[in-house]
Amino acid sequence: MSVISQIVAAGLEMGISLRGESVLYRTAAGQEKTITAVPLKPRSAHKMIRAGSLDASLLDWSFKFAEMIFASVSHEPEQGDQIEWTKGGQVLTYELLPESGESPVEIRDSERSQYRVHAKLIHQGDD
Repeated sequence: MSVISQIVAAGLEMGISLRGESVLYRTAAGQEKTITAVPLKPRSAHKMIRAGSLDASLLDWSFKFAEMIFASVSHEPEQGDQIEWTKGGQVLTYELLPESGESPVEIRDSERSQYRVHAKLIHQGDD
């Protein structure tokens, strides 16, 4: 199986979709709001597959800069922020964490209109 086929298969296994999901975003300071975010394979998925060790608890999320306005103040995503996703009757809580010593936050374009953040599953419970 090619590396690309393995990445696609792993993405399907992890339940990753290309459509936005309604999730609860919680800042490290405790502010919360519902945003639309797209779950993505981690940036390092291809490396993990080559090594034969894809960690299903790792997930990247993509969302618009405009989603990060809390009480009229812009929030820059940071380590410690959390994303709570209800999927199939389960509440999955992910925390923004650095990947391989890099920042957990990546700005996807020069206009700063899209973020990609790296997160790890820290809690899984019933809805």
